Amino acid sequence: MTFHNPFHFLPSRQDGSLQDLNAQDFRKGRCGHVTHDRYLTGRTGADEQTEPYYSGRLVCRLTTESATVVGGEQQQADLAHGHGQFREVRPFKIADEPAIPDASLRGLLASLAEAASNSALRVLENERLSVRHTAGGGLPYLGMIVRPEGQQGYSLRPLALGHYPLGTNAAGLPRLTALDRQLFPDTLLTQYVPMRVYLNRYQRKNLPANLPKELEVVPGTFLADPRLTASPENNRQYWYMRLAKVSVNCANGRIDGAGLHRSSNTRNGIKYYAVTAREGVGNPIDAEQYKQLARYNPDEAARYTRGLLRVLGIAGRHKEIPTTKKHELFIPYPDGAEALLPLLDATEAVNIFHALADQRTIAKDNLPFHLQGSQQRVTLYLHKKDRPGVRLSDGDVVFFRASQNGKSVRVDEVAISAIWRRAVDGTTHDFFREIDPELLPMNPARTKISLAEQLFGFVEDGKKGSALAGRVRFSTALAAPNQDAPWLPAVPLKILSSPKPPSPSLYFRHKRQDAGNGPIRKQQLTKKEHWPQGRKYYLHSQAQPVPDTEQLPPWKTRHPNEFQGQKARVTPLRSGLRFYFHIDCDNLSATELGLLLYCLQPSDAFRHKLGMGKPIGLGRVRIEPVGWFEVDRGARYRSTDIFTVHRYTSYWLANAPNEPRDNPAGNEWHVQYVREAQCLENKKIRKGDDWAKQLRDAAEQQITTRFPDIQRAITLLGEPSNIRVPVHYPQLTGADDERDLFRWFMQNERNGAQYLKPITKNTSEIDRLQETP
Repeated sequence: MTFHNPFHFLPSRQDGSLQDLNAQDFRKGRCGHVTHDRYLTGRTGADEQTEPYYSGRLVCRLTTESATVVGGEQQQADLAHGHGQFREVRPFKIADEPAIPDASLRGLLASLAEAASNSALRVLENERLSVRHTAGGGLPYLGMIVRPEGQQGYSLRPLALGHYPLGTNAAGLPRLTALDRQLFPDTLLTQYVPMRVYLNRYQRKNLPANLPKELEVVPGTFLADPRLTASPENNRQYWYMRLAKVSVNCANGRIDGAGLHRSSNTRNGIKYYAVTAREGVGNPIDAEQYKQLARYNPDEAARYTRGLLRVLGIAGRHKEIPTTKKHELFIPYPDGAEALLPLLDATEAVNIFHALADQRTIAKDNLPFHLQGSQQRVTLYLHKKDRPGVRLSDGDVVFFRASQNGKSVRVDEVAISAIWRRAVDGTTHDFFREIDPELLPMNPARTKISLAEQLFGFVEDGKKGSALAGRVRFSTALAAPNQDAPWLPAVPLKILSSPKPPSPSLYFRHKRQDAGNGPIRKQQLTKKEHWPQGRKYYLHSQAQPVPDTEQLPPWKTRHPNEFQGQKARVTPLRSGLRFYFHIDCDNLSATELGLLLYCLQPSDAFRHKLGMGKPIGLGRVRIEPVGWFEVDRGARYRSTDIFTVHRYTSYWLANAPNEPRDNPAGNEWHVQYVREAQCLENKKIRKGDDWAKQLRDAAEQQITTRFPDIQRAITLLGEPSNIRVPVHYPQLTGADDERDLFRWFMQNERNGAQYLKPITKNTSEIDRLQETP
């Protein structure tokens, strides 16, 4: 079966915006009509103005066409009333009546104006992108972070060798690489073999088939010992263990012995083997037990090797740890090992890990997982909230990858888990810079100020950067009077989780058009070869809105007792509610006002998406202009009695926009906009019925001429009638859309077949994906 992904992209181009302003001129004060220090009227006078400029108020109507969630306060639900651990999102209100905040309206229209005019992305976090390592591409080595008090950077001491594939011969012997012998010198290898040891196995918990799989510790085993921690006292708690005999022939770098742990994996009917660890004998004992053993049986104690435990653990996260996890690790670290092992600079790799770890923490507080008993948690101030972040410290045991350049060794990556995330060779800014540096948020290197920045304002990066306040100001949208029962019953939503960037099959496309539009595997993503698709835009859930009376709408969770901490309970607005808001405009050119009118209604069939839950079917709204009320400040200020002259000199009214003549919405805006309604009574100059349409159509024509692919993408994605198949995040056929969404991406990465095709001017329909990649 086929489906539409809940989002696609409005393309970004290299060609500048509809109406650029020279940034250097702006910084020197030569900014024309893009100013707040005077009002322009459009009359040719002392300023020799030849283009009309508009100041005034644009009154608009917003109508909900599906359940819509506009959140206000958020707090944890009341456990005493049986609401579990859901995050409670209360509706936004003014005077206990439903309302829509000005920031939501401004963001909705500003983002569309940016895209339509190919302007800079005014808000774009410069995040480091990363991809998850494949099962066979994890970090091979184990090491210890070394950072004595007062040291600025980070060092790393290698602790254990990696895995060694043997092919189809189970009796094969691994051979050390040149890099192995740089990390572990022959002087060390003649004394002991630095290979990890597996400890006891976890097991899958016996649960009903309809419940998510979980891990548990096998009762009575070493992993059930309550003393197990990873790093108390800076990882200096040593354990002792008997190890099976393994030797290394330093002449040829071959590892030999009966104590090698071999694993196998079957691919295409053929069994392949690898050496993954060395074998242990029995369980480790702690330092006190070892002292007693050495006192009463020194010969037996001599068979034990000192080492470190690396225990990730599953306590508190048994539902989230992959059920393929089988063991924890003992790492040999005999007396004197510090003097034999090299010390490598790991500062850059650790800093990259911290940046990636912070991204995971922003997504979810308890990520990334840290070692059991470690003290790696610190308080970070992220996104205006205290979060428990992760910072590596002296003594922490990590996985790492290194590379060799002659006799020099470089630490490329470090992570707490072997299979974690690899940084892509560029940040979000780096990738968009490859399309056009002028697409980045305002910065000193920019040479142009794009149209949306002139209209909505910007703040330049840097302490001494320039800034511009927007020349459009939005009001809060207030509900029209006499609308009963505005809210639907509270409902718990599905987890609002989407595929995160980079997800190349969705978010990126080939830079070179002659390279085709084929899929991009995540391990191949590079800014030299690939561009971002553009700006994310959410599709409507289906051609017709979901009725308010539906008992199980697509946004309601079917598993209210699972993962409650990741879900929100909301109180949606019902469909059919009408709201009115206004946009106050100063010194807008015809192109700017036309762009604003265009973004209100890119087409008659276009519908906006507003509020929470856009990818799961909430938030379809219609926005339309009701009237324009023009302010001619020159005429007002020349009046002999400024306090008696009416604010507006002329007006335009929409001709019963999208409403039958007998609909009460026709004049209900008069209640909120008394002064504007007086224009009709005072017989002010009325502009022609086609005045706004001409401005809007002129802007649309410019967009279509300059950026036909952008124009096509806006109408294609924004018109619900273009939805032909179900809309949901990628999932395998028959899968539960609230569980295991990652499995589609795993299968697609193996097969490499499915991807979002970029929208061009010739695209006839929204791209469809297959449930079975």
